[in-house]
Amino acid sequence: MSDAPVLCVSACILMGDKVLLVRRANAPAAGKYSLPGGRVEPGETLLQAVGREIAEETGLTEVHLTFLCHHEVISPGRHFVIAVFCGAASAEPVAGDDATEAFFATMEEVATLQNAGQTTDGLMQVIQQAALAKL
Repeated sequence: MSDAPVLCVSACILMGDKVLLVRRANAPAAGKYSLPGGRVEPGETLLQAVGREIAEETGLTEVHLTFLCHHEVISPGRHFVIAVFCGAASAEPVAGDDATEAFFATMEEVATLQNAGQTTDGLMQVIQQAALAKL
């Protein structure tokens, strides 16, 4: 990977008091639980990219999204700038090719996964920010 930051998107999708998680099938962070999302492709708007990523990873296509915040993941050899969107869903997800699992998790389940080191960096902070924005 080059030293240039990579533009990405993710979606914090809520259903009641649960949040949509996927288990990443591919690098980076393969095997970790995260929000659906990925890289922005050339020619895509951020909203197009997040809609595509949600559909690819969860099968959900009818999700109204609004911009929430940006999140950065920086470690040796990588720098991701992630535009985070939030929204709500009423349908159940089905894991797609970029995810081995897709499901709605309670905050307690997210905390358990985080404590076990099975989530991506900053996941809980983004979820909490989305939950507050919903108020």
